[in-house]
Amino acid sequence: MRLNVHAHVLALDGVYVRDGPEGRLAFHPLPAPTRADVTEVARRTAARVERILGLHGRSLERHGQVEECDRLTADEPTLAVDYAAAAQGISVAGDRAGKPTLRLVVSDARRQRGPRTTTNRLRR
Repeated sequence: MRLNVHAHVLALDGVYVRDGPEGRLAFHPLPAPTRADVTEVARRTAARVERILGLHGRSLERHGQVEECDRLTADEPTLAVDYAAAAQGISVAGDRAGKPTLRLVVSDARRQRGPRTTTNRLRR
Protein backbone atom coordinates (compact mmCIF):
# COMPACT_ATOMS: atom_id res chain seq x y z
CA MET A 1 0.00 0.00 0.00
CA ARG A 2 1.27 3.46 -0.81
CA LEU A 3 -0.28 6.75 0.23
CA ASN A 4 0.36 9.28 -2.50
CA VAL A 5 -1.85 12.33 -2.13
CA HIS A 6 -1.89 14.19 -5.43
CA ALA A 7 -4.09 16.03 -7.89
CA HIS A 8 -4.69 15.21 -11.53
CA VAL A 9 -4.34 18.26 -13.74
CA LEU A 10 -4.58 18.75 -17.48
CA ALA A 11 -2.75 21.94 -18.37
CA LEU A 12 -2.01 23.24 -21.84
CA ASP A 13 1.33 24.88 -22.49
CA GLY A 14 -0.29 27.46 -24.72
CA VAL A 15 -3.60 28.93 -25.83
CA TYR A 16 -5.98 28.40 -28.72
CA VAL A 17 -7.05 31.52 -30.61
CA ARG A 18 -9.70 31.67 -33.33
CA ASP A 19 -8.77 33.59 -36.50
CA GLY A 20 -11.88 35.73 -36.91
CA PRO A 21 -15.48 34.83 -36.01
CA GLU A 22 -15.60 31.79 -38.30
CA GLY A 23 -11.87 31.06 -38.51
CA ARG A 24 -9.99 27.97 -37.44
CA LEU A 25 -8.47 27.59 -34.04
CA ALA A 26 -4.70 28.07 -33.96
CA PHE A 27 -2.52 26.93 -31.06
CA HIS A 28 0.02 29.44 -29.75
CA PRO A 29 2.60 27.95 -27.37
CA LEU A 30 3.51 29.92 -24.27
CA PRO A 31 7.00 30.17 -22.78
CA ALA A 32 7.93 27.87 -19.88
CA PRO A 33 6.85 29.23 -16.48
CA THR A 34 9.46 31.02 -14.41
CA ARG A 35 10.38 29.96 -10.88
CA ALA A 36 8.33 32.94 -9.65
CA ASP A 37 5.29 31.74 -11.69
CA VAL A 38 5.51 28.26 -10.15
CA THR A 39 5.95 29.72 -6.66
CA GLU A 40 2.86 31.89 -7.10
CA VAL A 41 0.73 28.94 -8.28
CA ALA A 42 1.95 26.87 -5.30
CA ARG A 43 1.15 29.73 -2.90
CA ARG A 44 -2.36 30.22 -4.28
CA THR A 45 -3.01 26.46 -4.28
CA ALA A 46 -1.87 26.13 -0.65
CA ALA A 47 -4.12 29.04 0.37
CA ARG A 48 -7.11 27.50 -1.40
CA VAL A 49 -6.50 24.05 0.12
CA GLU A 50 -6.23 25.62 3.61
CA ARG A 51 -9.49 27.53 3.01
CA ILE A 52 -11.33 24.39 1.84
CA LEU A 53 -10.01 22.39 4.79
CA GLY A 54 -11.15 25.17 7.13
CA LEU A 55 -14.67 25.05 5.67
CA HIS A 56 -14.76 21.38 6.67
CA GLY A 57 -13.35 21.93 10.15
CA ARG A 58 -9.87 20.67 9.20
CA SER A 59 -6.45 22.24 9.13
CA LEU A 60 -2.90 21.54 8.03
CA GLU A 61 -1.78 22.55 11.53
CA ARG A 62 -1.03 19.72 13.99
CA HIS A 63 -3.11 21.34 16.75
CA GLY A 64 -6.30 19.35 17.36
CA GLN A 65 -5.35 16.42 15.13
CA VAL A 66 -3.53 14.32 17.72
CA GLU A 67 -6.75 12.83 19.07
CA GLU A 68 -7.83 11.69 15.61
CA CYS A 69 -4.40 10.13 14.92
CA ASP A 70 -4.50 8.35 18.26
CA ARG A 71 -7.98 6.97 17.50
CA LEU A 72 -6.73 5.52 14.22
CA THR A 73 -3.76 3.95 15.99
CA ALA A 74 -6.06 2.49 18.65
CA ASP A 75 -8.81 1.32 16.29
CA GLU A 76 -6.76 0.26 13.25
CA PRO A 77 -3.09 -0.13 14.26
CA THR A 78 -2.06 -1.94 11.07
CA LEU A 79 -3.67 0.70 8.88
CA ALA A 80 -2.00 3.45 10.93
CA VAL A 81 1.42 1.83 10.40
CA ASP A 82 0.71 1.41 6.67
CA TYR A 83 -0.30 5.08 6.35
CA ALA A 84 2.81 6.25 8.21
CA ALA A 85 5.11 4.09 6.08
CA ALA A 86 3.38 5.16 2.85
CA ALA A 87 3.69 8.84 3.76
CA GLN A 88 7.42 8.30 4.27
CA GLY A 89 7.83 6.25 1.07
CA ILE A 90 8.76 3.05 2.94
CA SER A 91 7.67 -0.44 1.84
CA VAL A 92 5.77 -2.35 4.52
CA ALA A 93 5.82 -5.88 3.13
CA GLY A 94 7.84 -8.30 1.04
CA ASP A 95 11.57 -8.35 0.40
CA ARG A 96 11.76 -4.55 0.60
CA ALA A 97 9.96 -4.14 3.95
CA GLY A 98 11.44 -1.18 5.79
CA LYS A 99 13.26 0.08 2.70
CA PRO A 100 12.34 2.98 0.39
CA THR A 101 9.86 2.05 -2.31
CA LEU A 102 11.32 1.53 -5.75
CA ARG A 103 10.34 3.96 -8.50
CA LEU A 104 10.37 3.40 -12.23
CA VAL A 105 12.31 6.21 -13.86
CA VAL A 106 12.30 6.72 -17.61
CA SER A 107 15.21 8.63 -19.13
CA ASP A 108 14.52 11.71 -21.24
CA ALA A 109 16.01 9.96 -24.29
CA ARG A 110 13.66 6.99 -23.84
CA ARG A 111 10.68 9.30 -23.32
CA GLN A 112 11.45 11.15 -26.57
CA ARG A 113 11.57 7.88 -28.55
CA GLY A 114 8.10 6.99 -27.29
CA PRO A 115 6.74 3.63 -26.21
CA ARG A 116 8.23 0.48 -27.64
CA THR A 117 5.73 -1.66 -29.47
CA THR A 118 6.19 -5.37 -29.12
CA THR A 119 4.18 -8.39 -30.00
CA ASN A 120 3.98 -11.15 -27.45
CA ARG A 121 3.41 -14.59 -28.87
CA LEU A 122 2.54 -17.69 -26.98
CA ARG A 123 5.08 -20.46 -27.32
CA ARG A 124 3.90 -24.04 -27.46
